[in-house]
Amino acid sequence: MFNGRIGRGLRIAAVVGIFGAGYLCGTFGQRSAAAETDVPQEGGGSFGPFGELGRNIIEMQRHVDGLNKELESLRKVNAALGLQPRR
Repeated sequence: MFNGRIGRGLRIAAVVGIFGAGYLCGTFGQRSAAAETDVPQEGGGSFGPFGELGRNIIEMQRHVDGLNKELESLRKVNAALGLQPRR
């Protein structure tokens, strides 16, 4: 009976010890993740095509914003003239 308790205790201690060792190794070995958000202004390097794509998307968004402002202005003119919007 005494040998059974010792054996069970040793097994539990081994499992806890292995888990603890793995946890510590994982904690100390883990590098923090940091995203590289600086996009070069000139095309080139490994970020060249992606930087150009990002600039193109920003430029397109500016055009869409400008078109939305113009559309809002046209809606105001239509409302002032009493015209019904087309659907």
